[in-house]
Amino acid sequence: MKKFNITLSGLVMTGIILLTGCPFKGPQYTEEALTGFENTGIEAMDEWLQERYPEGRVIEAEPYIFMYPSGPSYLTDFVTGTIFDGERERGFSINVTDGNVTLEPDEDMWDSFSECAKEIYLESLDFDPDCEVSDFNANIIFDTVAQNTGSGSWGDSDFIATGLPGDIVVNNEDVEAFVRNPDRGYTINVNGRVRVDDNQKLSDYTRDDLLARAERWDLNYGDLHAGNTNETMSIGRYERRDYDEWEGRKVWTRTMYRIEEKEDGVFKTKIYEPDVKKLASLIRTEKGYQIKCADDLQMLEFNLYVQGDDELLDHEYNLVRQDMSRKVHWVERDDGWTLENEDGGLVRFYATADLVIRE
Repeated sequence: MKKFNITLSGLVMTGIILLTGCPFKGPQYTEEALTGFENTGIEAMDEWLQERYPEGRVIEAEPYIFMYPSGPSYLTDFVTGTIFDGERERGFSINVTDGNVTLEPDEDMWDSFSECAKEIYLESLDFDPDCEVSDFNANIIFDTVAQNTGSGSWGDSDFIATGLPGDIVVNNEDVEAFVRNPDRGYTINVNGRVRVDDNQKLSDYTRDDLLARAERWDLNYGDLHAGNTNETMSIGRYERRDYDEWEGRKVWTRTMYRIEEKEDGVFKTKIYEPDVKKLASLIRTEKGYQIKCADDLQMLEFNLYVQGDDELLDHEYNLVRQDMSRKVHWVERDDGWTLENEDGGLVRFYATADLVIRE
């Protein structure tokens, strides 16, 4: 169960904002505007409460302010705080523009919401319902606007509420029916890392495909990440992993195969199909060996595996790359012997590096 903080020092709302131009630091609003906006929110919330909780009242409230990192801060169109509903305190938010209210639900309702949201997260992606999902969370997300106060700087933002639509909480409505209704009128923000079966093909999940799926289910894929042994994908990223032969040895390659990102205001797709045999070579040196990599490995990195009779196994090494040097040692794995760092991580080659024989 997500723990709700109902104090003003830790409001029950978080927000992310993308601003266009931030020339001024500090508040982009006056104290009078702040107070007026707060009073407007309290009055609107009091009116909402009287229709639903006659004994309810606002305990504390303040405007939701977005603060750009190391930059200006803006009023938005939300006020957040705490109410008393006649029996208990609840966190709330209200959009003073359209009157939309969210309330902190009881624990059982929040658990039901989270579980149903995880189910449709997997369904929307056509993943097996039994897939392992880690770091999952879900919330209602709103579009909002940082209010322009004459400074010329403003931006659209996403407002992520840790509550549910107010009337659903008040009337104890069926949360599963709400979540599963694509016409619910609320976008659900979902985040989670999914481990899929190795038979699941992830290359088809392009940015356009994911956006279409999100729109169909009225979801926002906040931090989407899915993977199996050979592939991983997120919005705008697709990565492949596979075995290859290199210098008479086996390597496990990891390639960022497809990137979809914005350039000059337009999303463009870049495809990378690097060949480790063409981009890297093994050279004998006076001090040991050098794994020489092309300046542009084209999003490629690899682990090296050797068999028991390989000459490389005759020595232990220091791995030297630019101004960095560290001890590495051989460990035996299912695919052969490979180099391991002192912290237990396997050595990955992605740029020219020297293996200097350690005496």
